[in-house]
Amino acid sequence: PAGGTGAVTVNAESGGGPAVYELNPSASNAIQPDGGGNTASGTDSVISGGSFNSASANTSGVHGGTQNNATGTRSFVGGGNNNSASGTNSIIIGGQGNVANQSNSMVIGGTNNAVLASGSSVLAGSGNIVFLADAHCIGSGLNINRSNCLFVNNISISSIATSPAGLSSGNVWNNNGVLNIV
Repeated sequence: PAGGTGAVTVNAESGGGPAVYELNPSASNAIQPDGGGNTASGTDSVISGGSFNSASANTSGVHGGTQNNATGTRSFVGGGNNNSASGTNSIIIGGQGNVANQSNSMVIGGTNNAVLASGSSVLAGSGNIVFLADAHCIGSGLNINRSNCLFVNNISISSIATSPAGLSSGNVWNNNGVLNIV
């Protein structure tokens, strides 16, 4: 009910029966499933499913999974298990044991990845640690120690120019098996 407390039943379109959500009476506009050990305690926070999840910061949210925590303002965890988005505007989408603890940090899947710097990200993989701002990685076991860089374990380029003609500064080309930069 608007402006009050109590349970609201939402009918699921794709089967599975109705879901029951409740307004948390100790937080303004916080919505959580009725049951499952979930706690939405930040103002305007939402938990849409799963179990033992927490959305404790203002406008934070968790969408499913188990034991996920969205503790940064405007942070979000989209499923997975044991993930923690504690930075302002931080995001974790799935995976397990991932951490995004600085502002504007992001982990998309994978396991045991940590983004410990603002504006940085990890795309899947496992065991990656980002220490400096505005650094990004794709792969596994990478310790990111430079800003404004993309780190990968390996890179494969399927099609590359064979002469510098028409290329802009900073483009790469294949000079008989040697990678060159214009």
